[in-house]
Amino acid sequence: MNKKIKLPNVAILSSCIVRTKSLAGDLCKQYFKVAIGEDTPEEPALLIRKLVLSNHTELYTLFKALKTFKDKTLYEQGFSVRLSTLDKAQKLLVKNQILKSEP
Repeated sequence: MNKKIKLPNVAILSSCIVRTKSLAGDLCKQYFKVAIGEDTPEEPALLIRKLVLSNHTELYTLFKALKTFKDKTLYEQGFSVRLSTLDKAQKLLVKNQILKSEP
């Protein structure tokens, strides 16, 4: 489960782990890494690996089931998004008054 994936020509700039709860109240652990590619150093990306421990199987059909503990299953999903895309999304959310802008 704790496999280290080596990405060719990618440098990890920073990383952190955040423990939260999902909208359904399930325990979550999210691993965030900021990375840049050797070919595109001006386009950093956020790599996200999310682990969820849940008994709500219908909510995590797009996740990979890793292990089952009694009545709960540990699910995993990973994806990436460029920081410029996150910036555009944040501006759109602020414009539509869904998110407050920072002072």
